[in-house]
Amino acid sequence: MRDYFIRICCVLSVCFTFCSCASGLKRNLEKTEKLHHGFIGLAVYDVEANKKVFDFNADRYFTPASNTKILTLFTGIKILEDSIATFDYTEKQDSLIFSATGDPSLLNSKFPKSDALKFLKNSSKNLYYQPAQWDDTEYGPGWAWDDLDYSFSAQRSALPVYGNLAHFSFNSETEKIEVVPTIFQDSLSFKDISETRRIPESNRFITSKEIDPDFSKNIPFQTSENLSIQILENLIDRKIEVINTNFELDRKIYSIPSDSLYREMMHQSDNFIAEQILLMSAAKLSDTLKSDIAIDHIQHTFLNRIQNKFYWVDGSGLSRYNLATPNSIVEVLKMIY
Repeated sequence: MRDYFIRICCVLSVCFTFCSCASGLKRNLEKTEKLHHGFIGLAVYDVEANKKVFDFNADRYFTPASNTKILTLFTGIKILEDSIATFDYTEKQDSLIFSATGDPSLLNSKFPKSDALKFLKNSSKNLYYQPAQWDDTEYGPGWAWDDLDYSFSAQRSALPVYGNLAHFSFNSETEKIEVVPTIFQDSLSFKDISETRRIPESNRFITSKEIDPDFSKNIPFQTSENLSIQILENLIDRKIEVINTNFELDRKIYSIPSDSLYREMMHQSDNFIAEQILLMSAAKLSDTLKSDIAIDHIQHTFLNRIQNKFYWVDGSGLSRYNLATPNSIVEVLKMIY
């Protein structure tokens, strides 16, 4: 985690080599503000000297965008274990009963294959899925509706698979477009359009009749726990029955180290992973997957003494409702460091 902070400090240090002094930087920022008819905020802090080096509009509120992931990283570090659990489960006689935790790495091409599926496939017991305690929405508050066909706006869910994205690519051998998950293979139609997209409120997709040999695209699909269970059934070639029970699930199946998840989120600014980290953190605190639970806990437990309070509503920063000041972001970076 210190590596993330050091990189940020190095970038800011490079910025200062272009300015003879802080007053020169301030004049340049003021000039840029006037040129673009907007506001700029900057706070630079020396962690070793434990003092602020420079600030400009550092107490003004801005929409932080993906800087919000700094808060999500802090949340994961404070709440989650060293490894990510994919399923909670218990065994009763001839039955294995399991439920989802919100793990975004399951069948996600960005991560190694999980042992969770092998565990289910190799179990000698009958498989039953107990729906998770989901109490949230697929989209965060303030997300832009025009973005919902883009891969950076994958839906949030209790049992995500494949990063909740359908991957379309052209196979030169079969000369056909292939879809992963394969459950969507027959859900693709060809129209006189230029962009591949999903038909709203469905898992029907349309693409151009003119096929590009280099065609490759990820599109968010409409999620549900039942759909994810169908996909898992096809992969492990076993029946999984969904049951409405409330068994105490006293064991866990783990997938990847937590820092692998944080690294991917921070290096790639992965919105989907960020959202799922908040959901998993909420479930750890309360058994319920609801982002607000994790946000409220962090706000009242660790961020309650920060002078500039956060207006914080999602994990990724996709929401236009998030507000933060440069000084408040620096305070969280100091805590992470």
